[in-house]
Amino acid sequence: NIALEILNQWPPSSVTVRVNWMVYGLIIVWFVPLQETKRRLLETYQLGMKIGSFSTSMYPLCFCSRIALLEGENLSVLHQSNSRDLKTMTKYNLHCAKLSVLDMVMIDELRGIDSNTFSMFNGSFGNDEKDIIIDAQLKGDNYLLGYAYQRRFFSVKKFSFRVDFFAISRCVSTVICL
Repeated sequence: NIALEILNQWPPSSVTVRVNWMVYGLIIVWFVPLQETKRRLLETYQLGMKIGSFSTSMYPLCFCSRIALLEGENLSVLHQSNSRDLKTMTKYNLHCAKLSVLDMVMIDELRGIDSNTFSMFNGSFGNDEKDIIIDAQLKGDNYLLGYAYQRRFFSVKKFSFRVDFFAISRCVSTVICL
């Protein structure tokens, strides 16, 4: 709250957008209802777009999608909104687009369909999730790598596949330690 109060003393800027999405998406999300967090993140996204902080405003948009998934949003509706948002993210922030593509893969798995999400990008993200993981490893992008492994963990838990949870936890531990 102190950081947000200090920021409110100046006109909105890209710093405002960045601090808001970090506070709402990474901290407050654990202490307030998801609907409130999603509302604040959506306001942060709209503020960023209004002031021209296009790249930074894609992070709260991406987080809104993940929160909608956690809230139990209808998967077909979520798929449609993610498809729309992915076009915006691809235009302004490829990192966020990659995060959202991983969410789309999970949504497809939960829906039991393959909407061929990667074909939307004509190969610019590779052909599947493995290509995003390899690219993240090569670039040392631990955030994207952790997100990818987290997505796999959620999918494994949801479908109750028989897997080696030790292997998954080792991958996640490796990312965290990097």
